[in-house]
Amino acid sequence: MDTKKTHLRHVDGLRALAVLGVIFFHFGIPGFSGGYIGVDIFFVISGFLITRIIVAEIELTGQFGFINFYQRRVRRLFPALLFVLILTSLAALVLFTPENLVQYGGSLASAALSASNVLFWFESGYFDSASHIKPLLHTWSLSVEEQFYMIWPLLLLLMASKSKKIAAIIILGLVSFALNHYYVSAVQPGFESALFFLTPFRVFEFSFGAICVYLEKNYPANRPALEFSALLGLTLIAYSFITLDQSSLFPYFNALPCCLGTALVILSRGSLVSKLCLENRLTVAIGLLSYSLYLVHWPIYVFARYIFIDVSSAVMISAMFIGSLLLAIISYFYIERPFRHGATSWHKSWVYKLSLSGMLLMCLLGLALKLSDGLVWRYSSAPLSPSQIDEGKGKRFKDLHSACNLLVLEDSGRCHLDRPIQILLFGNSHEPDGYNMFNYLYGNNPQVNIISFGTANDCVFVVNQNGLTSSTLALDCARRFATLNNPEFINKLTHIVYSTHTGFDYVAKDLWAVLANLSSRNNQLKVIALGSYLATSIDCATIRNKEGNYDACKKTEYITYFNPDERALSRVPDVKTLNYLYISKVDLLCPDRKLSSCLTFANGEPMFYDAHHLSYGFAQHVAKLIALNYETPLRRLGLPKPLSTE
Repeated sequence: MDTKKTHLRHVDGLRALAVLGVIFFHFGIPGFSGGYIGVDIFFVISGFLITRIIVAEIELTGQFGFINFYQRRVRRLFPALLFVLILTSLAALVLFTPENLVQYGGSLASAALSASNVLFWFESGYFDSASHIKPLLHTWSLSVEEQFYMIWPLLLLLMASKSKKIAAIIILGLVSFALNHYYVSAVQPGFESALFFLTPFRVFEFSFGAICVYLEKNYPANRPALEFSALLGLTLIAYSFITLDQSSLFPYFNALPCCLGTALVILSRGSLVSKLCLENRLTVAIGLLSYSLYLVHWPIYVFARYIFIDVSSAVMISAMFIGSLLLAIISYFYIERPFRHGATSWHKSWVYKLSLSGMLLMCLLGLALKLSDGLVWRYSSAPLSPSQIDEGKGKRFKDLHSACNLLVLEDSGRCHLDRPIQILLFGNSHEPDGYNMFNYLYGNNPQVNIISFGTANDCVFVVNQNGLTSSTLALDCARRFATLNNPEFINKLTHIVYSTHTGFDYVAKDLWAVLANLSSRNNQLKVIALGSYLATSIDCATIRNKEGNYDACKKTEYITYFNPDERALSRVPDVKTLNYLYISKVDLLCPDRKLSSCLTFANGEPMFYDAHHLSYGFAQHVAKLIALNYETPLRRLGLPKPLSTE
């Protein structure tokens, strides 16, 4: 096939739109809150181009050369990717603290194996708070494409006739979209991450491009229809860029406008709109650089933010963009293009073998880093090792393993429902922190039974006049909320401790509705609400390893939450009307209620190893302060003397 005759300049223009959308979204440029849909534009383009190549070869020869196809894919994708993996690994070895280096090792191995989308699905979501310390996070989309390449040629080859190929493309697209619908309807915890990262949920986007192969020859060629199609397509893409954001459920229905828009633009080849907007020299040039530009921009952003913390200024954004552009030019002209377009079969063979060998070496390096405990020997002063950090994070739950909870109420060895004081711990992921505090205060008191709800995180629940219900079967949410709806159990409770982070913010209004509901059904129930503390943009353990001390965790450049007046400023009605004892961690831990005075290390442990969950030792220190400062209010609520073992 003559590439000069078949080169599609408007597709290069689409690539430019896609990569700029992704970069502007990552760099935080206003107007591109939905810029991440640039990846979906790439998926539609890939579906179109790959299907076009496969169909053309099958129609011309009656067969398909799988080995040749995959060798071309390797030469197209792996050299530039390998170049970026090497550079990123060197930067990670120099800059990353041990725990980040271990995490990086896992992502390096998975990226080399074209499986990083699966790894990042296991770890968390694309938009989670730790995303900016994952320099290979963006390789998830390459893994999706490479997995798509593994199944698509065989599928089209098995479908003998044109009509069967079209039917297969449509059916697979519909099945993929139906899978999106099923997971959204099932509302299982973590479904958003599965939708975003896993290939089966993305196949319908490739299908949009694939079906264009069969539509382009018969697409209306009259000028008004062509111009309208191109204009509508670009409008739909722009609409997605502007209206979507990180909170949008994606892909599912929100992916349809950009996918349809991309397909319309692909089919509008030759339109004046396309020529003016997409086929000018600048746009085509950026499109040709798009793959290298996509590969390099995210590591540059991650390492810049890791070093400078705040990269939101116009100067920093400009520097990151220019740096990305320069490195992309080097990658394109000296790596991507020469390795891809070598003329001789010998050249093609050694590029293919060298690329695969390089990926194998990257995989082995990644595994070595993963198992290295972060190469702590690099440091003259002993940092917190990854194993120490993992141990510290896991220690938060050590007492909960044998604690009374709503699922084991019948176990008399763990639950003492005959005791006069029954305390229920309720909240989000910070519920274990509250449990550790109150277990320290009252865990040895024979009058007290402490019950863990098990956190309301990932539970979809409804609070109304009939009580509390949850439709979420996973994590036993439905069973646990059903217990909260049991009058016999509710009437046994004497106290409920509300333990959350940012638990007075409006997003926590449903949790407060639970407290109000339980209080209305048991007017003897006493409520205790624990205030929030600090939160950081990256793990406190990482900050300590970077800067050598825990006090660095309260530097303003790292702090993402500090609100001493969260109760007074709350917009949640129940915060104002419900009768409860408020225990302020800020008052206990920050002597003058200023950030600079806040405690970051106590009882042998940092305030937290991650970004906001209190460590086991620190939570116990807070409990000691509660005993000293809140004994009288607690006893007024009918609780015994804190720390009593009588």
